[in-house]
Amino acid sequence: KFKEHFCNTKTPVVFTNVVSPTKDNWSLEFIQEKAGDCKFEVKTPTAGSTEWAGLETSCHKTITQFLSDRQPGDGQYLFDWSLPLHAPLLDQNFTTPEFFQDNYLKKTSTT
Repeated sequence: KFKEHFCNTKTPVVFTNVVSPTKDNWSLEFIQEKAGDCKFEVKTPTAGSTEWAGLETSCHKTITQFLSDRQPGDGQYLFDWSLPLHAPLLDQNFTTPEFFQDNYLKKTSTT
């Protein structure tokens, strides 16, 4: 019924009173403890970019470097990063909510 009512009609959904998908509270300290040494490509918005969301790779950092260097409005993003592949200790602490275990975004496509 969920797919028929929301996906097929492309109706926005707001979930309330849901169980947390994490076993622990994901504070910045917790994230750094579990994934601090994990590396990733820092993304920054770039005018005229043809990359997804206009974000280009600007450098590589560890999670610890990223968290300690961050400044409000610096335009640096950790974007589209796979927890199972790059931060397995964080992934072990996360359960994908039931409604998202199936890829509903693909089911909204008309092609």
